[in-house]
Amino acid sequence: MQQELNSKEVTVENRSVNTYGILVDGQWINFESTSEAKKEEIKRLISTINKGDVIKLTMGSDESHYTDFELIKKVEYKKNDDDSVSFAEMLQRGQQEGIKGWETEEIMHDAEKKCATFKCVIYKQGKEDSQPIRYTAHGDASQDNVSNNNIAKHYYRMAETRAISRALRFALGEANVVEEEKE
Repeated sequence: MQQELNSKEVTVENRSVNTYGILVDGQWINFESTSEAKKEEIKRLISTINKGDVIKLTMGSDESHYTDFELIKKVEYKKNDDDSVSFAEMLQRGQQEGIKGWETEEIMHDAEKKCATFKCVIYKQGKEDSQPIRYTAHGDASQDNVSNNNIAKHYYRMAETRAISRALRFALGEANVVEEEKE
């Protein structure tokens, strides 16, 4: 007996390349197929979508799984007038360009002077079957070098964000500064 299929336009909240899952309205919808070729195609397509993208899912009648999807609208991240890029854009690009993860480490924290320095190591996939390439960068923040008063009191987190931003820039070959590095 063949199952009836439905189509539904949805906005992506999250996605998992490893499990072929797409989070929509707080519910995970998983891919279902017996074809290995189709699974590989879907895995490749899932890696190109991000939060906010609108897709059309072809779903089983029970709506617990999908058998195919089509990209309807891609979220565009706006470049700033001053040639900086957003942290969100860098994260999105990182997912698309092989960033496998990162580790951060506190290098220095002086609570009295309200300053901190972090180190970040980004792991980016190299050529097939090779070890990930490591990119290392540092970021610091203090109440003196964070211009936004609402963020200055969170200097500790800003130092970590700046380290991640710089490491992402190195790994992705981005010459423009990330907005968070300037705040």
